[in-house]
Amino acid sequence: MQPGDMPAPGSQQMPQMQQFSGYEQSGGFGQMAPMAAPPPPPMPSGNPPPMQFASVGQLRQSECQDALLAFAGENCCYSKAPAKEHTVTNTRPSTALHYTLETFCESRTSGYISEPYSGQPINGPGGGAPPPPWSVPVAPDEEFKDHVKKLEVPGTATITPCSRCHQMGFTKCPGCQGVAVLNCTWCHGRGRRNGKMCLQCAGRGQKVCRKCGGDGRVTCELCNGYRQMKCFIQLVVTFKNHLEDHILETTSLPDKLIRDAQGKPIFSQTMPQVWPIAAYPVPEMAQASVRIVESHRTKFPNERRLNQRQVLRGVPVTEVEYTWNETTGRYWVYGEERKVYCPEYPKKCCCTIQ
Repeated sequence: MQPGDMPAPGSQQMPQMQQFSGYEQSGGFGQMAPMAAPPPPPMPSGNPPPMQFASVGQLRQSECQDALLAFAGENCCYSKAPAKEHTVTNTRPSTALHYTLETFCESRTSGYISEPYSGQPINGPGGGAPPPPWSVPVAPDEEFKDHVKKLEVPGTATITPCSRCHQMGFTKCPGCQGVAVLNCTWCHGRGRRNGKMCLQCAGRGQKVCRKCGGDGRVTCELCNGYRQMKCFIQLVVTFKNHLEDHILETTSLPDKLIRDAQGKPIFSQTMPQVWPIAAYPVPEMAQASVRIVESHRTKFPNERRLNQRQVLRGVPVTEVEYTWNETTGRYWVYGEERKVYCPEYPKKCCCTIQ
């Protein structure tokens, strides 16, 4: 075979794929197109299920003092004297509320995919029409966690000749353009260098192409030499967890600290569509729940809602006023793990690490 008769490695024309009902909008080869989500389920009717709200304990004064001492010990530049010697003049215990709503959804895209056919099983149109995009059963590996799953749509696979090598299994070597040899770069094809025989090419002026080993051909990179391609529609299912929260904290402690602090559950509910905690006795938190739940009902129009989970946590917070060495100050102890927020600790030193 002459070099000009071999297909070039870059020449490729993707085959015309069979169209399937429900997949008319699928993306082309290597492209994914979104599949319109089915309509959302109707809103729940009737009365909401009974809701019971647990209580949350508060921190004692001795616990707050111990927490400040531990806080000082964890910071190498903080003297422990204020933590040991300070006098508590007032404490204001409270409970910060942290409400979260998670809406676990899925979206689906589809597109044509091709891979080398090496004899693997084929689930083609002969076995019946493929199921609609949203009827293909795909279960999440874990709820309320982002992840992606890919699968072949049953009944869409076909076998086609490789369009790159024209079913030969090889293409023209891009290194030598099929001629198997290259001019020696050391002597520029002259066979001699500085009046002496070129040692790189042994005086021949040419060297065997390393890419193809002197064959002029290379294995087709598309079909891996199998000459045929398996083409099918791939369905990509993206599971997405949408989280929204609201924090109610009445002291000067930054709200963002509550988000990562440990607390105790006051109420928890998991169901396909939760009811807002409208009966909770704290109006601001009840209204926040209603607002967030209502917004999630229409917030993700291109996704199918699978499940929802709402949690109301109570995080203990105690604001402590103290005196030490004729100075006054405040610090906050919060969370079940007794974290301390004391931005104006009274005695800090500069550490120098040699």
